[in-house]
Amino acid sequence: MPYLDIDLNLRKVKNETKNNRNNKKYNLINSGDKIVLGVSGGPDSIAMLDILNQLKDEMNFEIYVVHVNHNIRGKDADEDEEYVKKIL
Repeated sequence: MPYLDIDLNLRKVKNETKNNRNNKKYNLINSGDKIVLGVSGGPDSIAMLDILNQLKDEMNFEIYVVHVNHNIRGKDADEDEEYVKKIL
């Protein structure tokens, strides 16, 4: 298993570097910005939250997380809501 962990960490660093380059190129996030993130609890939104959370101090911006439980999926939706609360 250690090989898998190392591989995933290397990919994470590579993706974070690419995201930072894109921000500099397109000026997506500026110092002092307040960013609202819609976080579902799925892997994509958790990755987005993780990356931006790591960059917020260096780039001087604030993050506000929003999760909407529409109560359509029952227990699964409740579990997603609790997961998002837990990681904050």
